[in-house]
Amino acid sequence: MMQPRGRHESDRPGTLVVSIDFELEWGVRDTLPASGPYRANLEGVREVVPALLDLFSRFGIRATWAVVGMLMAHDRDELAAMRPSIRPRYEDSALDPYRWLDRQSREDDHLRFAPDLVAAIAETPGQEIGTHTFSHYYCLEPGQDRACFRADLEAAVAAAATRGWRLRSLVFPRNQVNPAYLDVLPAVGLRAFRAAQGGWMYRPGPGFTHPLRRAGRLADAYLPCSRPVCSPWPDPGMKTAPYAIPAHGFWRPISRRLEALEGLRVQRVLRAMRRAADTGGMFHLWWHPHNFGAAPGPNLAAICQVLHYYRLLHDSGQMVSRSMGDLADALDSGGDPTTTGD
Repeated sequence: MMQPRGRHESDRPGTLVVSIDFELEWGVRDTLPASGPYRANLEGVREVVPALLDLFSRFGIRATWAVVGMLMAHDRDELAAMRPSIRPRYEDSALDPYRWLDRQSREDDHLRFAPDLVAAIAETPGQEIGTHTFSHYYCLEPGQDRACFRADLEAAVAAAATRGWRLRSLVFPRNQVNPAYLDVLPAVGLRAFRAAQGGWMYRPGPGFTHPLRRAGRLADAYLPCSRPVCSPWPDPGMKTAPYAIPAHGFWRPISRRLEALEGLRVQRVLRAMRRAADTGGMFHLWWHPHNFGAAPGPNLAAICQVLHYYRLLHDSGQMVSRSMGDLADALDSGGDPTTTGD
């Protein structure tokens, strides 16, 4: 394990941001459906989420859980009452989640609705309920438009409000950040969003799942193929809401094929954390619970290496943990997120 060291470039601690994209089958239905081998990943989420909450409590991690609003429904009837007045109008009808659901068996609805897990997240100290839109809305796919996007976000905000949760943070599904839509966020109460990671392989667009881009993102998990490894805090561009909270790393699940490179993957993240600590900057790590679902034990043990290193940095006064909402609140008030939130 890399050891922390005394800061030499900044007198303030660095900031670790963790965001979790909680989507279950809504996020993979068009690429990795539950009818295929990926089912084990989806089934394992009910073990992974409580385990992550326990780890975050033990290590003092404040995280943003970007929840697909549909997960908050108990069943299809409640979902019908919650959904927006206008549905997305994708040119590719296969992307429409409402039409897709009408063709699915109710036997797998436990992979689409999880109000109990969302409630458990909300009840855990330090955890923020954010939004991954209501329907896992794709903001850069042909046919969708601004009106549908706003209606979708309003449905997500309303669904959370009925349970007493105020949404402040958004993660765009598939990281399809649409700059033309950003002014919609503060109009519905959202103050921050996760900006795409730097590098050609992370550039937002409908081709995010293109094989070449996927290969580039895979390589970047092990080798320094993209920049930056962290960001200054506060970034000079963070002047008004919605605030762009840039991503810096996707925590991939353990790969049997690349097991020999596992040390490189871990060290890449630890070095970025140490750089943020040295400079008083920010490092933003994210993943999905279903990434761990097929092998919860080894994957939870792997992320523990990151959490343990965070704790070493924190206990030596070199790093704090903040959710995206914490950062937005600090920017709104002109305060310092490194001195609030614990």
